Amino acid sequence: MKSIFRGSWTKETPVILISSANLNNPSSLQYDVSSNRLYWLDITILKSALTNGTDIKSHIITSGATEIFVYKGFFGWISGNKIYFARKSATSTEDELNTVENSNDVALFDALLQQDRRGTCDILNGGCGEICIPEENGRRCECDVGLQLQTDQSCDREILLESFIVVIDYTHGRILQIDLQNGTVVKLPISINRAPGFAHADRLAIDYSTGNLYYTAVGPSTSQSYIGVLHRSTSLHKTLISNLHSPRDIALYPSKGLYWTDGQNNRIESSDLNGGNRQVLATDSDAHLMSIVIHGQYLYYTAWNRQRITKMDKRTGSKVVFMSNHPELGRLDSLDIYGDESQDVSISCSNKNGFCSTFCFPTPTGRTCGCQDNVNIQSDQLTCEGVSRCPTVLQNLNFLDCQPYPGQSCNFECKTGYRLAINASVSCGSSGQWNLQTDTLCEAILCPVSLGTAVLSTNCSRSIGDSCSFSCTDGYRPTTSTNLVCTTDGTWNVGSNTLCSPILCPVTLPKAVLSPNCSRRIGDSCPFSCTDGNLTATSTNVVCTTSGSWNLDTNTLCSDSQCSKNIDNGQFINCQYSSGESCRYECYDPFEVNPSVKNVTCSANGTTPEEQTDNSVYVYAGLSAAGVIVVVSVVIGIYCMKKRRDDSTGNPYEGHPTQTESSGYTTFGNVGFDDYSTIEDISDPNKSLGKSAAIGQIAFDFVSNNLYWCDSLLNWIAMKPAYNYNNTFYKVVVEQDLIQPEGLALDPVDRFMFFSDNNPNSRIEKASLDGQDRVVIVHKGLSRVLALTVDPDNNKLYWADFGRQTLEGCDYDGANRRVIRRVNSVSITGLTYFQKKTDEWNNGYIFVR
Repeated sequence: MKSIFRGSWTKETPVILISSANLNNPSSLQYDVSSNRLYWLDITILKSALTNGTDIKSHIITSGATEIFVYKGFFGWISGNKIYFARKSATSTEDELNTVENSNDVALFDALLQQDRRGTCDILNGGCGEICIPEENGRRCECDVGLQLQTDQSCDREILLESFIVVIDYTHGRILQIDLQNGTVVKLPISINRAPGFAHADRLAIDYSTGNLYYTAVGPSTSQSYIGVLHRSTSLHKTLISNLHSPRDIALYPSKGLYWTDGQNNRIESSDLNGGNRQVLATDSDAHLMSIVIHGQYLYYTAWNRQRITKMDKRTGSKVVFMSNHPELGRLDSLDIYGDESQDVSISCSNKNGFCSTFCFPTPTGRTCGCQDNVNIQSDQLTCEGVSRCPTVLQNLNFLDCQPYPGQSCNFECKTGYRLAINASVSCGSSGQWNLQTDTLCEAILCPVSLGTAVLSTNCSRSIGDSCSFSCTDGYRPTTSTNLVCTTDGTWNVGSNTLCSPILCPVTLPKAVLSPNCSRRIGDSCPFSCTDGNLTATSTNVVCTTSGSWNLDTNTLCSDSQCSKNIDNGQFINCQYSSGESCRYECYDPFEVNPSVKNVTCSANGTTPEEQTDNSVYVYAGLSAAGVIVVVSVVIGIYCMKKRRDDSTGNPYEGHPTQTESSGYTTFGNVGFDDYSTIEDISDPNKSLGKSAAIGQIAFDFVSNNLYWCDSLLNWIAMKPAYNYNNTFYKVVVEQDLIQPEGLALDPVDRFMFFSDNNPNSRIEKASLDGQDRVVIVHKGLSRVLALTVDPDNNKLYWADFGRQTLEGCDYDGANRRVIRRVNSVSITGLTYFQKKTDEWNNGYIFVR
């Protein structure tokens, strides 16, 4: 289809400007700058159109024109050996000029008509290494086939070192590698313009001893025809044999030499692989010799004028009867051979490139070394001047019999203190750098940093021979005082699992045995039992401390002959605490000695008064076990009693009618919260009664005649006047930071309130009766405190711990805490204190449900 197209530099799909419907046989397309139109010759008619393909016009009929041109207001065309002219307004030829015979083309140049438009590729090829393509907004760099564009806009490509086909591009003078796996094309960096240059590379051969590539170059003159060799990895070039007439095929036999055919002189020549010892092996007149191969001791060749393959002895050149002429055969050109012999390889060059820095040329007796063109070999006959050399003095490895020249591969071994990280050989690149990061080939041998329960010192390098101290993690102690030493195989000289042992408290206790579930680790709280049923345990648990010892004196865990050395609010005088001993005591101010119990006798069951009297203090405990409520009493020996309140300050209950009966205090006054304006009448149905179904303990203020209670659902403590029967009339006194208040007790005289909050961190707090001045007095070792009661005369607080199944007590400030009685397998749910008043002393009782 004959059409006129418009294309672009960027390889976009061409667009048809003028279709075949408007054309006959277009030729000689021209563009005129002054008119901005396209002109072409359509058979004999000169036509034109705008550059978008519209406004097609016919101008003038030419006679035999082969090329046309347009200049200002004139048309011109070539026909034969003449150039014809006519004005654009003319209808026929107006002038003619004689020119050269058989002229093919014509071009015009007028500087005034040229637009000064410098393209992006005009200066320094646009910065491109090879091809610069102008674009609408700049330029694009591209490379010749077989090369890749680099970041600096140059063109290059890593040559293939194995698994490839070598082919000659006869037309463009290229030598190309074709990857056998994927067909990728790589252009070998051989310039066809190098002096003396060559027109094209014709035939190739590979020396399998070194991998070097030999080739014949054929040019229009003998100075441009030669045989050269190309280094397989560095691309360095060396001319071996120059000034040849018409070198054609080439064949290598490394142990014997180099062979080639000369088509113009019709002879077969040979030389050493370095180009030396050149000689004519045989001639074959008028044969026009072409391809040549070697198999064993024989040489085979083809010729354009021979319809056979000729066989000859490669050493003597004498022909051997092999194949007769076959007239039916045509022009025999290339040939290759497949035989049962392996490739001829020279050991002298195949091993470490013969220790040559650049080229190694096999010879019948060994090898010689050579350099690229215009470079001399040094006096050692191994190394070329200026050759790059990869570094061999490295911290982590030693090379083994290595020639560190470009293209060479080297094996290595790791130095002492290092071990193999990458199992590979390394190759020296053309720039004198190894192809792999050498510092990653062998890594330093380091002993492990993790030692389980041990921790290395911070200045330990962990390298071979390093002696390092260590410490143990919490809960462990060292088993040795010697340092660790890192051995040559990267392990410590002592097993890491034996460096530290867990800190354990003693398993053996005097007169006691630990629970079998006790791990004896630091922080472990372990129950124990006395080995003798007649002995009394002085505590319930022992805790293993960080020093590996129990927190209590294990000699006193089970008492058979010694009593407690402690009494509340006082101390014993010159007492040995032995069984049967009667000891005097004294009290701290403001307490005084109980006149009814002046001496205390130590018995096997603990400390008891010298004689049992009604002046003893008892605790009655109501214990719930298996649904049965049992009331028991607990005797608490109170030897130091608080001085009576009315001795110095008068009757604290003065102004408030009291009844000193055995049933306790009853008051009818209303002292305390005189301002009831803050008491709210709450209409919220959920809070209107001030209580929920989860009411805890209640307490009565006998001084102010007010009733207090705690609610673990509404999470508050509230009060109301006891005489007011309006259920919605009350006041919340404690609410902030309460989660589950359940236990409550009052000391109306000292105006103290005590309550328990059984949230996940159970605690007992003290506050004033209006809920202010809150302070936590007990916060450790609590489970769930359901009931509290107070001994106001002695400033004692007692409570029942439902979870721990204990009855405990302490001072008002939380000091002198002690377990009064442990009641296993039962649950204490209620607790109250009873004070019996006499003329001399008060006897207190605690009733527990």
